[in-house]
Amino acid sequence: MPRAKGGSKTRQRRKKRIKLASGQYGAKSRLFRSATESVDKGQVYAYIGRKNRKRDFRQLWIARISAAVRAQGLTYGRFITPSRKRISCWTAKSSRTWPSRTAPGLRSWLASPSSN
Repeated sequence: MPRAKGGSKTRQRRKKRIKLASGQYGAKSRLFRSATESVDKGQVYAYIGRKNRKRDFRQLWIARISAAVRAQGLTYGRFITPSRKRISCWTAKSSRTWPSRTAPGLRSWLASPSSN
């Protein structure tokens, strides 16, 4: 029985990895081992970047809410705490879609009994 080397499958696997590394500089886009290392590291960075993007957007939303609330004479903490008590699914992300809540009626909305 002849020895099976799996040439076509190996070639497919390597071509796929080289294709993922296209756009890299030098040997990283041409040689299998370098391409594999580069792609693996890139995927790690992509995973971390997705987490960092969520962190950055949350920070941005909090800064925007804080600025809007300070214009009304409150602090972020004094605005968020009652809001979270009134609305069970409150997040900084959901609050950015409520421009009417940061308008002049903000204090009365926070002081009024929960009717949302």
